[in-house]
Amino acid sequence: MFHACLRAFRLSRGTGLVSSQAATHRADSLYNRFILPSKREPSMKNRGHLYFEIQADDSARAIRFYSAVFGWEFTEVKGLPIPYWSIETGGSRGGLLQSPAAKPPMRSATNAFVCSVEVENFDATAAKITSGGGTIALGKFAVPGTCWQGYFIDLDGNTFGIFQVDPNAGR
Repeated sequence: MFHACLRAFRLSRGTGLVSSQAATHRADSLYNRFILPSKREPSMKNRGHLYFEIQADDSARAIRFYSAVFGWEFTEVKGLPIPYWSIETGGSRGGLLQSPAAKPPMRSATNAFVCSVEVENFDATAAKITSGGGTIALGKFAVPGTCWQGYFIDLDGNTFGIFQVDPNAGR
């Protein structure tokens, strides 16, 4: 299809029906739309599936914290070389494990992949986090037209975020 369109545009250049610049632009547009995608590498998009892990010095304390804040359910997984719990969130799944290395000093930049959890009520969830011993890393702020976002530090020094979808945020 592309090649036929390109020939038609090339032939129409000298007729006055289509300017040379318009023909070239249209040909480039068709090439980018139909030919280039077939030459690209396959997409590595994850189709919305996510698995996360939380590292903790005190697994029981972390389980109590995340169960109280988000209502997550934890199940110990036997037979692994490390103590490990699967996490059921009602959406994405995850795991909790003993921290395998020393923590970086407090107030260091995050050296990890930070996950944010969607919540129905930012303020109520933030109150649960802080009353459970978590601390605010970056308080509530608007992502204009999208959500309310904030970042916290759990009892083991892990940074995580929460967000409440709100198309009127920051407006």
